Amino acid sequence: MPSLDIAAGESLHYEYDAPGAAGATFVFVNALAGSTATWQHQEIGPVLRAAGFGTLCWDFRGQGQSRCGPATELSPRVVVEDLRRLAAHVRPPRPILVGLSIGGLFAAQGHLAGVPAVGLVLVNTLRKPGPRLEWINQAVVALARAGGTRLVARRLVEAGLIHGGAPTVSGRTLGEEAAEAAETPELPLEPANGNGHGDVHDAVPAGRTAKFAAIQNQEDAPPCSTCGSIMVRSGSCYKCVNCGSTSGCA
Repeated sequence: MPSLDIAAGESLHYEYDAPGAAGATFVFVNALAGSTATWQHQEIGPVLRAAGFGTLCWDFRGQGQSRCGPATELSPRVVVEDLRRLAAHVRPPRPILVGLSIGGLFAAQGHLAGVPAVGLVLVNTLRKPGPRLEWINQAVVALARAGGTRLVARRLVEAGLIHGGAPTVSGRTLGEEAAEAAETPELPLEPANGNGHGDVHDAVPAGRTAKFAAIQNQEDAPPCSTCGSIMVRSGSCYKCVNCGSTSGCA
């Protein structure tokens, strides 16, 4: 597969198929935990190409097969700059930017920064940030540090934050993949293995265990007695991230 070299030890993996009769190219921008596999699903990339469209999908630095250096600070600005860099390198005809989740924000920012586009498609792009979303963002980063993407999928399914019956690009459900993950060693994300994103590249503290209780200072928080969801520490109490109930207040 082709890659665009950026610097020593840093490159962008991408997969490009030129358009046919339709003449336009769908340029995909991943979600935070995504990869090119999302867009190469049999009902996305192949269907578009069969209809005469081109496709360009790529991994952010630190995602999938893209590489990043240990000193690189991965940020939204870097993602947008890399989108501009890749678009200038490939020059896909009549690009249609498609962003999934936070990728929609990156796609919009990329277009405002000069990435050409004849269309902009936002798929489940983030709404206004709030306490629940902020907690999920912090939880995902902490889980990835502790046990990699398998631990992220496993714990978010268990917590009910994502639906266990939802399909994945492998054709199995998230619940099935989470069950497999329970039997698979959970490895921290490291810059050298090409996985992860953002500050999940931080070194894993010595002795840190790969379990959900490692999220910041929420060790051993009990489940919510009202709805069964996750409780996080709020002052001297535990507060449910779903229904807002509190318990254990001093």
